[in-house]
Amino acid sequence: MPTLVIRDVSPELDAELTELAERNRRSKEKQALFLLQTGIRRVRTHEEVLADVNRTASKIKGKITMEETLKFTEAHH
Repeated sequence: MPTLVIRDVSPELDAELTELAERNRRSKEKQALFLLQTGIRRVRTHEEVLADVNRTASKIKGKITMEETLKFTEAHH
């Protein structure tokens, strides 16, 4: 199985990872792998996000355009 090495991790990030790992009863390595897996799985295209937004919006009212979604996304990042 492939191995991943991450260098130059700041002491602050290392402390956060340690805290999360302890809270979740995982090793730091397992916690880092979990975060990497969940982060990669959450990456979605604008079209996927827009489809989710429109599914929700259609239950409420109307549709939201790609432009409106991008403005909202940019304003909140």
